[in-house]
Amino acid sequence: MKLYRAVVEDNNDPEKLGRVKVRIFGVHTKNNENSGEEFNFISTSDLPWSEVMGGNQFGLISGVGTSSILRQGTWVWIVLDNDNPNKPIIIGTIIGKNDGQKDYSSGEGFCDPDKVYPKADRASRSDIHPSLDSKYLTLATLETESGHLIELDDTPNDERIKVTHTTGSSILIDKDGNIFVNGVANIQYDIAGNATWNIGGNQTTNVGGSTTHATSGDTTVTASNIFLN
Repeated sequence: MKLYRAVVEDNNDPEKLGRVKVRIFGVHTKNNENSGEEFNFISTSDLPWSEVMGGNQFGLISGVGTSSILRQGTWVWIVLDNDNPNKPIIIGTIIGKNDGQKDYSSGEGFCDPDKVYPKADRASRSDIHPSLDSKYLTLATLETESGHLIELDDTPNDERIKVTHTTGSSILIDKDGNIFVNGVANIQYDIAGNATWNIGGNQTTNVGGSTTHATSGDTTVTASNIFLN
């Protein structure tokens, strides 16, 4: 079995099967339809759809498992089904060092036609997440296209888990197990059943505006001392 390197140039599968169109090194021309090279180019639209192999940890079926689509510009490893160049199968992705943002409109393929990837801040560096520049051996990340980020940090004496929304709202569990919730907007709790807070230490509530407490039943306050100012 022979392995080929390839680059994803189209991920908009009309059948929504997770397939992508790939330009394969050693199989397809570097030139695309913008090259001006008559009879010596292959356009993205003429590239074959490639099936994408997934892991068997979840057994992706009916949405059960991890569902995501490869981004245009992603480098991948390819095998050919029965050596048929029109039936490529992606078996893995490649993290490599970018050599700058290529311009598909200039006639050169093996890049993202929409020039979204690599991102501007990663155009001359590794495709790996920039947070790993300082924590290469201890950090694992999961980031979506819009910027939602999950960080699993095993840095000695600073182990933590952090989930960050693209707006900046976040949940952090630090090395000591403390939990910090940071919301840049509002927080609302909707609970159909009962709610119980068991606090072993002190509770402090600081409110910048007014406070409204409404209940349709009784209110009971029990304390050793009650101070009202």
